[in-house]
Amino acid sequence: MTRLRRKRASAIAFSAVLALVLVVLGVGFFFFSMYMGAQNETKNATDAGALNVGKQALSADGVTYTIAGDDKEEFFRDVTGGPTAGVGIGDGKVNLTNIDRVWGKALFVAINSDAAGSAAGDTTQNVQSAQEGAQSISDQLSAKLTDEANLHGYFEEYSKQNSTRMIGTNTSVSYLGGPQNWQTSLMDRNKESNIEVTDNLPVGYNLPTSDTTATTRNPVPSGANGKTYLKGYTPLTVANQTFWQVPYQFDQKPHLVSKTLFDADKQPPNMLASTWDKAVPNAFSVGGQVDTKPGVAGEKAMAWVQTNPRKVFPLQFPNGFVRVVVKKNDLQWRLDFIPMDSTTYESSPGTTKESGDGVPYPIPFICATVSGTAYVGNEYLPPTLYFAVVGNAPPDTSSKSMEYILQRCKEMVPGYTMGNLITAMSICPVSMTDEEQTFYIYPNLVANPIVPIIATPDSLTVLPLGCDKTASPEGSEEWSDSIGPMPTPNFALETFTCNGVPAPDIPMDVTLTIEHSWKPGTGYAKGCLGELTVHHQSDALLFVLPCTCPV
Repeated sequence: MTRLRRKRASAIAFSAVLALVLVVLGVGFFFFSMYMGAQNETKNATDAGALNVGKQALSADGVTYTIAGDDKEEFFRDVTGGPTAGVGIGDGKVNLTNIDRVWGKALFVAINSDAAGSAAGDTTQNVQSAQEGAQSISDQLSAKLTDEANLHGYFEEYSKQNSTRMIGTNTSVSYLGGPQNWQTSLMDRNKESNIEVTDNLPVGYNLPTSDTTATTRNPVPSGANGKTYLKGYTPLTVANQTFWQVPYQFDQKPHLVSKTLFDADKQPPNMLASTWDKAVPNAFSVGGQVDTKPGVAGEKAMAWVQTNPRKVFPLQFPNGFVRVVVKKNDLQWRLDFIPMDSTTYESSPGTTKESGDGVPYPIPFICATVSGTAYVGNEYLPPTLYFAVVGNAPPDTSSKSMEYILQRCKEMVPGYTMGNLITAMSICPVSMTDEEQTFYIYPNLVANPIVPIIATPDSLTVLPLGCDKTASPEGSEEWSDSIGPMPTPNFALETFTCNGVPAPDIPMDVTLTIEHSWKPGTGYAKGCLGELTVHHQSDALLFVLPCTCPV
C-alpha cells in the first residue's frame, strides 16, 4: 500500500507540475501572440498612415505652395491647378502634381531662346528670370515637403483608424516625430517625369537624347507606348541654365518601398549628380508609435512610401500669343520694267487704281502716252487673315511662315494641326482698308473650346492671363522669305494712245509678291512667342507699243 500511495503521489505531483508548465506555456504563448499581434497592428497602422502621406503629399493644402505677387513666380500661374487650369487660368497652387509643369514651362523659354540662335537677341536675361522663378517656387515646395510637421496630420488620419486592441482598447498609432523617422528620398533617378515631350519643339530643334526617356515601367503600359518624357532628377541644361524634373514612373500608384531602396536615394547623403540642393522629394519615411500610457511609448514602427500623381502633362506654354502685322499693301507701276509711280491699295478684292493718279505717262520722243488701271486686292478673296498671310494661291501648308506659326500654336496647345490653324485664320476678318493691321493668335479663353486657338484683329483681342498686346518678341529678325511673284489674281488694263488715238485696252500682268519676316520670342516677355510681319507688293507692268509719229 505504501508503495502504491507513493506512486499515486508522484503521479499527482507530476501532473500538477505538468499542468503548471502548460499554463505557463499557454500564458507565455498568449502574451507572445499578443506581442506579435500588437507589432503587426502597429506596423499595419503605420503602413496605412504612410500610404496616406504618399497620397496627400501630392496636392494637399498643407504641402502646397501658393504663388502670389512675385512677377517671376506669377509667370507660372497658367500651369497651376484649379478647375480652370485647362484654359490657362490657374489658382496659383503648386504641388507635387504640377511642379514638373512649372519647370517645363521655364525650360520652354530656354528652348525658344536656344532655337533662335543668332537671332535670339536680348533673351539671356529672360531665360535666367524664368529659371529663377521656377527655382523659387521649387524651393518653397521643397521646404513644405521636407518639414515633417506638415505631414503628421495626414499620417494620423489613417494610422489612428487602424485597430491596436491587442495593446489596449483605447490605444492607436500616432506619429513618432524626429529627423531619424521622418526623412525624404529622391527615388527613380533618371527615370521619366510626368511631362511628355510631343512634336511641339521649335522647327529644326531637338533636345539632347540624354534629357529624355521612354517609360521605364516593365512591361510598358499601353498608354505610354511610343511616348517620350523628360527625365527626372537629371540636370536639363539649355541656354546655360539648368532645369529639373521630379520622376514618376508612368501610371504607377503611390506604394510602400523597402528601407534599403529608400536609403539608397536619400539626400543627403546621396546628392544628385549636379547638385540640386533643395530638390523636391518624391518619397517619404514615417514613424509611428502606440502610447501604452500617457507619454510612455509602447510599440514603434516605420514605413517608407513613394508617391506618384498618375497624371501626365505635355511640355507646354499654355498662355501665349503670336502677333501678325500686315503692312500696307504697295502697288508699283512699271513702264518697260522701269519704276514709275507707287501707291497703296485696300485689302479688298476688286480695288481699282489708276496709274499716275489718272494722268497718262508721256513717252519721250514718241507721240504716245500710256496709262493703266490695276485691279488689285484680289488676293484677299475672301478678306481674312489666312489670305493676308499666304494670298490667294492654293493652300500651302509647307510655307515657312505657316510652319512657324503652327509650331508656336503647338507650344500653347500640343497636338494642334495645320488644318486647325488654317481654319482659325480663315475666319479672322481683315479690314478692307489701306492701313497697317495687327492680329493676334492665342488660346481660346472659353472652357473646353471646340476651337482651342483663335485669331482676332487687334480691336477684338482679349489675350489670356499674363499676356500683354504691347509686348514685343525679344529676338531679332530670324529669317525672311516670300511667296511669289505670282501673276494672278491681280491684273491691269493698259490704255495706249498713239497720235491721240487710244488703242483697245490691253490686259497686263500685275505680279504679286507676299513678303514675310519672323522675329522669335521666348514667351517670357508677357507671353509674346513671336511676330510675323507680312507685306503685299504688287507690280503693275505697262509697255510701250509701236507708234509712228507724223513727220
